[in-house]
Amino acid sequence: MPVEIPLDKICVRTGVLCPRCQSLVDRGLYNDLDIRVMRALLEVERKYRDTRIRFVKAYRIDDIVYVLVESSPGVPASLGADIRKHLDVEGVERVLVVEYRADKRRLIEEIIAPYRVIGIQEAFLPDGGEVVIVKVPVEARRLLESIKGRYILRLAEKLLGKQVYIEYVESSEAPLKPEWLGLKKPDVRGLLDRLG
Repeated sequence: MPVEIPLDKICVRTGVLCPRCQSLVDRGLYNDLDIRVMRALLEVERKYRDTRIRFVKAYRIDDIVYVLVESSPGVPASLGADIRKHLDVEGVERVLVVEYRADKRRLIEEIIAPYRVIGIQEAFLPDGGEVVIVKVPVEARRLLESIKGRYILRLAEKLLGKQVYIEYVESSEAPLKPEWLGLKKPDVRGLLDRLG
């Protein structure tokens, strides 16, 4: 299956945009980085002909380019490295491909994997601005407070278009295992009596 891009393939390959593609760029929907990433995707299209890849957007944070795609049956592991080989952008060290999700919660989970999002809350500031508070398990603190975590937070802010704050919460969703309560096999009635 061919790579799907929002601009015409001939425009992306030649670098000369038709009026329709130029209007998408003029409206700010796509920029030069997006066009360069689309061109790189077209270069590797033959290698991934059995995978449906639809380009959504590209973001650059320092020396890393994040490429959002929709892919079926899943994002190929080597796609980021292949895009990097064909990407004509100076100073890019790595290309990371992220599976795009329309659902904010799942999108954030995609970039903080293997951790999950416990909750997302939007709040309004006194000046009228909006922030997004993302609640994650305490175990994610080590990742999100590292250098890599700073990149992840900046990417989340670009994806959501709002300031993002992380709130660490104790996860109460750990499954109760019968052996923790001294039971040999699941005994629902006895378990309820012990907890009640």
